Amino acid sequence: MYQGHPFRSGVRTILESSPPPSLRAPVVGVKLTPDPLHHRARPKLPELEALLASVNPSTVRLLEIDPASQLDRVPRAVANFSGLAFAHVSGRRLRDFEALSGLRELKSLFVIGYREPTLWPMTVRALESFRTIGDNLASCSLSSQRLWFQRSKLRRFDGGAVEELRLENCRSLDHSSIPTLVGLRHLQLMGQPFSSLDFLAACPALRELEIYSPPKEADLEELKRTKTIERVTLSTHGRLVEEIGRANPRLAISSGSVCFVGGKPARHFGDFYPDKLPSASR
Repeated sequence: MYQGHPFRSGVRTILESSPPPSLRAPVVGVKLTPDPLHHRARPKLPELEALLASVNPSTVRLLEIDPASQLDRVPRAVANFSGLAFAHVSGRRLRDFEALSGLRELKSLFVIGYREPTLWPMTVRALESFRTIGDNLASCSLSSQRLWFQRSKLRRFDGGAVEELRLENCRSLDHSSIPTLVGLRHLQLMGQPFSSLDFLAACPALRELEIYSPPKEADLEELKRTKTIERVTLSTHGRLVEEIGRANPRLAISSGSVCFVGGKPARHFGDFYPDKLPSASR
């Protein structure tokens, strides 16, 4: 599992079990990875720490730790990377993330297999993107433009400012806690075991909803009542999409093969704005 980043040059790959004595400048990013021929070799942490401490800390914007990394902690020298914006620390053995806790320029954070019930202490800040796979988080109050949880044990949200939320096979989540997220405009549910969408009524900023593999017995009546959601992608049979689309002409709703806009069949969403509907259709 990898996360994209905008850097195309200056990213130096370091084999954690045999780090070089120095890195060619400028160092815009560092990628820590095991030796592909000896992927279980133990990292040489003292040499790795010395190498990272030797680079100009203000130029490093990206840190990547490979999912197959044998590191059990983020190297301490990373704490000095004052300009670090992207921390994609996806090593499955990682347990200690303390080196990231004081970084004030961090924008994008990606972790895999995080074992603690709460995130490590971080300076209060708003991220642009936070993605986690297979974590043990009990709750989350992080502010981020985008949150993405995959196969998470997350049980609830406890606030935070979030514009876009993606949930994928997070089977322990109390969906009624989603309205605690302030400013939520885009919600994607994939394989989520919700029983009802009634919680959406408490999300006044929500404009776009995507639901993939919804539970067969789920109550979707809220989609017929909503006056705030504008676009819905719903992976279900066309009859249900038609039923919802005709019942709520404010919606543009599609299953991929069937689409209704303004209460009528349509070929695609197009540029649909419910405030432009004729008053009779409201």
